[in-house]
Amino acid sequence: MAGDMAISLYRGDTLVSSLDGAEADELMLGYFGVQEYDVLKVDGNRSNFTRVVDFDDLDKVEKYEMPTEHITRALNAYNLQSSDTVAAFKKLNKIGRFGEQQAATPHQDSESIEELKARISLNSRCEVRMTNEGLARRGTVRFVGKTEFASGLWVGVEYDEPLGKNDGSINGVRYFSCADKYGAFVRPTTVECGDFPEELDISDLEEL
Repeated sequence: MAGDMAISLYRGDTLVSSLDGAEADELMLGYFGVQEYDVLKVDGNRSNFTRVVDFDDLDKVEKYEMPTEHITRALNAYNLQSSDTVAAFKKLNKIGRFGEQQAATPHQDSESIEELKARISLNSRCEVRMTNEGLARRGTVRFVGKTEFASGLWVGVEYDEPLGKNDGSINGVRYFSCADKYGAFVRPTTVECGDFPEELDISDLEEL
C-alpha cells in the first residue's frame, strides 16, 4: 500500500520533494511536478509494515491440496492418452510391477501337474510368449509345479538374457538357481518347449 511507502523526487542529485505514510495515499503523481529526467524513488516504510507470513517457514505457508477425485480423474485421463509411454508398454506386456498382478489373481489350471510335467520337462529349451503377438523370450525350463507365493501351477524359466525379476527364489523360498534378473515364473499357457537355440549375443563379438 502507498501508506507503507516513502516517495521521494530527485532532480539530478537534489531532493526536490518527498511524501511518507498516509499523506502519499491521497495525492496524485502530478503533485510532484515531475519533469523530464527526474527520478522517483520509492522505499518501503518498515516502521508501518507488518510481515504477515514468514515465507522462510513453509509450515506457515498456506498450501493447496487437490481433492482425491480430481487426482483420480487426472490419472485416468493420462492413462487414456499415454499409450506410448514406458508404463503403458510394461502394463501391456506384464513387466515389473504389472507382472506381479498375475501372481495375485486367482487362477484355475487347465491341466493337472502330471499332464504339465509331461508337456514341459525340466531343462528343456522353451519360448515364453508375452501378451503381444510376436513378442517372446527364450530360456530354459528350471522348475515345474506349485509354489508358495501364489496358487496354481507355475513354470520357472531361466532366460537367456536378464529380462526376469529374480534369481529363482521368491520371498526367501528357492525353486531353482540362476543369476539375478535371469529368473522368472510364468503360467504354463505362455510356455512352448521346442528347439529354441540361444539367440546370438553380438555384444561379445570382436569388430570385423
